[in-house]
Amino acid sequence: KEYKQLESVLQSLDETGAKVTMSTKCSDLNKLVPQLMGVSHAILENVVFCHQEESNWCLGDDATLKKKFDEIFAAARYTKALEEIRKFKNEKQNRLKVLHAELETAEQALGHAQRLQGSVQAEREKLEAIRSEISGLDERIAELHAETTELEARERALAEAETRRVR
Repeated sequence: KEYKQLESVLQSLDETGAKVTMSTKCSDLNKLVPQLMGVSHAILENVVFCHQEESNWCLGDDATLKKKFDEIFAAARYTKALEEIRKFKNEKQNRLKVLHAELETAEQALGHAQRLQGSVQAEREKLEAIRSEISGLDERIAELHAETTELEARERALAEAETRRVR
């Protein structure tokens, strides 16, 4: 039951109680009236503005009754919304599973990296200890070389003294 006039005027009261006049097309008015009254189009059509001959629909057969109740309570929209919610929930659960798997992989990689970092640090400490040992050995070699040079000089001096004594 739609109002078929090309242009219509709707007068209502706003929050302050002032009269508000709206000039709209018929298709806009069919959407605007249920919104302003705060009820669905199906309730207006099947309950409020129901013709007297059609007012016994609630006593009709089960199929007609179900159809009217589905229209009034927007069951199709509710079912569709539930299906969308389930679909959205499944998508998010699947995404959560993927993220958990990625997190586990990242945690394993992090643990491996930390172990490698610890190994690198231990090897650096060993390398520093070996360098320190090499430095100490180099000093010892220098001392021994100096001693050897001194002993060789003494041996030559001794050999020369012996040679002079023998002559």
